[in-house]
Amino acid sequence: MNIACTNCVQEAQRLSPDKFVWIDVREKEEVDAGTLKNALWLPLSELQSDSKNAKFKIPHDKKLFLYCGSGNRSRKARDLLMELGYTQAYAVIEGGYKLLSELLATRGDNNISAEVQSTSLSSPLLFKRFVDPDTSTHTYLIADTSAKEAIIVDSVKEQAKYYLDFLKENNLTLKYLLETHVHADHVTANGLLLIKHPHTVVAISELSGVSCQTKKLKTGDTLHVGKICVQAISTPGHTKESMCFLIDGNRLLTGDTLLINSCGRTDFQAGSTAEIFESLRWISSLPHETLIYPGHDYNQRFVTTVGEQIALNPLLKMNLEELIKELASWNLPPPRKIKESVKGNLVCGVNESEHK
Repeated sequence: MNIACTNCVQEAQRLSPDKFVWIDVREKEEVDAGTLKNALWLPLSELQSDSKNAKFKIPHDKKLFLYCGSGNRSRKARDLLMELGYTQAYAVIEGGYKLLSELLATRGDNNISAEVQSTSLSSPLLFKRFVDPDTSTHTYLIADTSAKEAIIVDSVKEQAKYYLDFLKENNLTLKYLLETHVHADHVTANGLLLIKHPHTVVAISELSGVSCQTKKLKTGDTLHVGKICVQAISTPGHTKESMCFLIDGNRLLTGDTLLINSCGRTDFQAGSTAEIFESLRWISSLPHETLIYPGHDYNQRFVTTVGEQIALNPLLKMNLEELIKELASWNLPPPRKIKESVKGNLVCGVNESEHK
């Protein structure tokens, strides 16, 4: 949710000092050249690698103002802090440190303004990420906290208890179970989740070939969870049925289509490098500030942006011929759980014995 925070520096300064914190998420060499007086320095790299580090012990009722050089890193830090339960985190997304230092220098000017991105409770969106340590699968739970409705995307069977506990603790009704594709590295938790939430609708691409009862999705289909809109977009390549889900127009769940600084393999399950090339081109056409959440990451990274991927992902700079050559050179072994995973996911992870 983007909002204009008029006089945001004065807004922070008018609060009691124990109610807000400025946080500089830039790296050491940048901070050595100057930062805001009394700001907490917490580089994004440290926050991502150890989000529960004792250094970060700010009470959850604080209002946090995050800044970096341009806004990309403060967005990521804000998103991670939201997952940690901070509901009043603001990422300065225009001007960064340079703007803020100028604003402070001219404090009292009635024309001072800055644009921030907010995750305060004025928005009903709750966005929670779970990670399966065995497969590095990222599962996402998105909920409207006002309507008390939730969806779960790309669940993992071994993590079902954590999803169920979270739903119960937050009094959420599970409305949809979404799959970006038929996974080959893990079995979905949908079968287990349907036991406790039998009225939940499972949804997956119409090209998936699953035999269980599901809502079949195609590009342009939209689902609603309270006021939150989820749009389905076909992005074949990793598998023929691969889809991305766009949340409220600014968060894209990419499954295995686009990974951070990489992309999904295309050498099984009717994968196609030519198709993933077109899917990556479509993702690259989105607004640069669009947040991207991949289905996997093997380096403890959680989120990126379209703009950052255009700048840093080498695969997005390749033409089709170069991409075909690059992906063919990977020569990856099959996923170790491919037989049981594909078989289980084609029936939505349902095991009749588990219902007894």
